Amino acid sequence: MSRFAMTKRLVFAVRCASSAAFAYLLATGIGLPFPVWASMSSLIVSQESFDATRHSVVGRVIGTITGAVVAILVSTVAHRIGVGTALQIAVAVGLCAL
Repeated sequence: MSRFAMTKRLVFAVRCASSAAFAYLLATGIGLPFPVWASMSSLIVSQESFDATRHSVVGRVIGTITGAVVAILVSTVAHRIGVGTALQIAVAVGLCAL
C-alpha cells in the first residue's frame, strides 16, 4: 500500500473516530436518552471524502424531514377515517419510497 493510501485511510479513521465521539458528547450534553445512536448515525453517513459525507448528511436530513411531514399528514388523514397503524405505515413508506 502506498504512503498516500495509508495517509488517506488514517485521515478517514481519525475523522470517523472524532465525529463518533463528538456526536456522543453532543447528544449526552443535550440530554438525549440513547446518545450512542448519535455516534452510530455519524458513522453511517461517513464517507471517504468530506464532500461525499456532506452530500450524505444533506440527503439524510432532507429524507428525515420529508418522512416526518409525510407521516404527520398520513396520520392526520388516517385518524379521521379510522385507518389502522399498519396501513398508515404502509402508505407513508410507500409515498416516501416514490
